[in-house]
Amino acid sequence: MTRLTLIVIALCAPVLTGCQQPNSVPHNERGDQALLSENWARAASEYEKALAARPDQPKARHGLARAYIGLGRPLEAAEQAKIAYAQRPEEPEYADTVAEALLKADRKDELFRFLRQNASERGRVDDWVRLGTFARAAGDADSAMTALITAARVDRGRTAAPQLGLYELYASLGQRDKAMQRLRNAYYAEPTNSRVRTALAAEGIQPEASFGQIPPERWDGVVR
Repeated sequence: MTRLTLIVIALCAPVLTGCQQPNSVPHNERGDQALLSENWARAASEYEKALAARPDQPKARHGLARAYIGLGRPLEAAEQAKIAYAQRPEEPEYADTVAEALLKADRKDELFRFLRQNASERGRVDDWVRLGTFARAAGDADSAMTALITAARVDRGRTAAPQLGLYELYASLGQRDKAMQRLRNAYYAEPTNSRVRTALAAEGIQPEASFGQIPPERWDGVVR
């Protein structure tokens, strides 16, 4: 056997081996369907099989994390979600799942480390909003306020998310005047936003142009 023949065989071997690996696609498809129907056990089983066939699948790993949350296994969900997020840090849904799993597992110190690191290193509006949202859910109103005010400043009043976060926070604190101001700001920023419309409906408000109010951050970046 010539040296060239041996090299060709060596190069082809990984391809041939890959062809013999189990196909993960059917498991992923069944996992997705089960997840949509909230059949958590079936979803977990299918994603586990998909990952056994091909471990490097962040979407399947994230699906497995969602299934584990549904099954009441938040620590395992957090482990899977963190791997998926490490593979695809640009996916906001993956970061949301890490945070949700850590909150449900009552790992608040780890939760805040994760969220604060993301917000400080990336500095994106959605990272600050996520920190504010989960801080409020964890019962830390002061941290939630700081994060959401930072989000509003970074955003400069362009989108509804920071304004809605502040609306929900103020409402939870019983500060109705400030809550309604922020709802007006959210409506001005994105009048067709579905979350804004849902909040308006819950307040019994019919949306109209006169309800909107320019967010203060559009003028000078100062929250009032």
